[in-house]
Amino acid sequence: MNLSKYINNLLLWLIISICFCFFYGCVKDPSQSIIPNNISEKVHGIYVLCEGTMGYNNSTLSKLDLDTLLIYNDYFFLQNRGIKLGDIANDIEIIGDTAIVAVSGSKTILSFNVKTGKIIKYLNLTGNRYPRKICITSDSTAYFTDLYANCICKINIKDLTIIHDNITVGPAPEGITFCNGFLFVANSGYGDYFANKPKAGTISVIDEKMNMEIANLPCGPDVIQVISDKKKNLIYAAYSNLPSKPDSLGGLVIYDAVSFKEIKRWRCKIWQLTEIAKLGDSILFLNEEGLGAIDTKNNSSTPQIIIKNNKPKELWYTVSVNPNNNDVWIGNAKDFQSNGELIQFKYGLYSSATANYKVGVNPGAIIFY
Repeated sequence: MNLSKYINNLLLWLIISICFCFFYGCVKDPSQSIIPNNISEKVHGIYVLCEGTMGYNNSTLSKLDLDTLLIYNDYFFLQNRGIKLGDIANDIEIIGDTAIVAVSGSKTILSFNVKTGKIIKYLNLTGNRYPRKICITSDSTAYFTDLYANCICKINIKDLTIIHDNITVGPAPEGITFCNGFLFVANSGYGDYFANKPKAGTISVIDEKMNMEIANLPCGPDVIQVISDKKKNLIYAAYSNLPSKPDSLGGLVIYDAVSFKEIKRWRCKIWQLTEIAKLGDSILFLNEEGLGAIDTKNNSSTPQIIIKNNKPKELWYTVSVNPNNNDVWIGNAKDFQSNGELIQFKYGLYSSATANYKVGVNPGAIIFY
């Protein structure tokens, strides 16, 4: 073979190889989530906190941009150079540009910037701790319930330091809300486990100034959630009854946040780990039939299913209402093992979903920013 021809062929092969490697290296994996440079500027959307499965360290955060209708899954991981949220992320709350997350299995409270998703601070707990739900009480302070320690804890939002630890409540506290200067804490009793313990199935009332319990309100077995209507000084609590009594109804109870007196209660099936959202004078709840509503202004009202779940083998796990337009958003956990979905229903148009978005495993909290 002619030497010059051989060298020319070799050079040509090298050039083609270099070009191939260059262009191949520049092509993004089509299955990889890609975050555009301007996503951090978006300030109108939804965060979906996906719990994952216990022991698998696979909690994720999905971000839906309501301006472009693009969703970014595993957003926290992507924005923080491969750092994971942790094991069983159970709750998220937002104050200003700061989001606070309770990661129960990892015994962690963390904060991140709402606009960018970048980590701000960590609070790592030690011992037998299980942070469950978060309640923000001011620009600088928040509380979280601790399922294992049977207490709530007050923290500084800015630097995630503990201000007051081990404020004693009842067994296995879960839901928490703030109204009229008081914290209301749902003492679940963790289903059947501690159902016979003192204060199981009650609401602890904590004076925020004194950081101590001043009242205890009877509610119902396995009370898991409390929300507040600060304008009307009302507290709504949901209990689901015990897993050992699957045919027993749970219920919804309304309390006066000033006198602490019970105002009214309804008996209805409310799943243990669903979210309750308030829409006008109606309370929304989830059960095996779908999304239900109770008209709280009408004393003779009965619970009604307003959106039926036509796939009963798939579990609707959480519900939230967009405060800007009253659209209903439901987190579908499906079989607890597969990736879930976020379902949108336009306000008043509940016969069919407006949109569906794929999210992570077990979407357990939906929050608007």
